[in-house]
Amino acid sequence: MEAGFSVLTLHALGGMVYIQRYEVEHKKKRGYWLTGSISAVILIGMIGLLVWSFQPHTISIDQKELHISGIYGVTIPLEEVEQVERLDRLPPVQMKTNGVAVRGLLKGDFLIEGYGAVRLIVRGEPSPVLYIETEKRRIMLNGDEEQLDEWYKTLRAQLQVG
Repeated sequence: MEAGFSVLTLHALGGMVYIQRYEVEHKKKRGYWLTGSISAVILIGMIGLLVWSFQPHTISIDQKELHISGIYGVTIPLEEVEQVERLDRLPPVQMKTNGVAVRGLLKGDFLIEGYGAVRLIVRGEPSPVLYIETEKRRIMLNGDEEQLDEWYKTLRAQLQVG
């Protein structure tokens, strides 16, 4: 979907620049500058968002909250965590509702079979996933297995205490 939108946008912006050749002579230069500037801003913005979405997420857990950084990151007070599970695989994704879904990267809001609306922060090949549920949201994220086990144990310990 993202690739199709990018092609459509580039085609439309290129068409705006191309159509300027039929403009009255004294308006051509201004038209080229205007449409060229708009095109450059949009293109730089699209590239910036793409680069930002590929940045790895970091997760930190302190005494009071879970913090997931990066695009689609979130901060959750630990007392709001109701359930934590370690899943062997990511359940089937039914649909992306908002986010980035390119090969090896799923970040954003997705509909997941058996779970409903979930915020996914998943990179790389299929691997174990940590599922976190609060009253307001559901989150699935992955990392290397040692990290995932550490996060799972920390969050489970917080659930036992709370």
